Amino acid sequence: MLRASSACTVGRCAVGRCAVGRCAVGRCAVGHCAACAACVVRAQERASTRWLVLAGVCVGFGFLAKMMQAFVVLPGFALVYLVAAPALFGRRLWQLVLAGGAMLVAAGWWPVAVALVPASERPYIGGSQGNSVLELALGYNGIGRLNGDDYGGLGNLNEQAGWLRLFDTEAGGQIA
Repeated sequence: MLRASSACTVGRCAVGRCAVGRCAVGRCAVGHCAACAACVVRAQERASTRWLVLAGVCVGFGFLAKMMQAFVVLPGFALVYLVAAPALFGRRLWQLVLAGGAMLVAAGWWPVAVALVPASERPYIGGSQGNSVLELALGYNGIGRLNGDDYGGLGNLNEQAGWLRLFDTEAGGQIA
């Protein structure tokens, strides 16, 4: 039952819009999500701190690929671990805190590195409207993906996703 629910969570991570040119990055993020699910299942079976921390690292690496979209799976994974792990509740909470710390380290180094470089001395942050990593992570690749208001990005102003977009007048004319 637990493995089936984990598979469903991974499936939810895989469902999303795949614009032209971003499919490889999407597969990479889904791979991190699947690795995280496997780590959570292993951690839940033995109440293993090591596997749970590794799951946090996997989600952190998923953040580097797809920003806040990678965090969609966190509530489900944390709830599964809190409910099903064979350890005392306090230990489970502490393990989740450690996994969260590992996730922050794995995900946070790039935004910190970019923030330390002045905007005039670094490339423009693609996908953002104002050359901001936080705007990219929280807006275009965060809340905007959940509520459908994902402005910015690769110039897809018509907001149409999917493979049929290759045949419309905008993209089709450029391909032919």
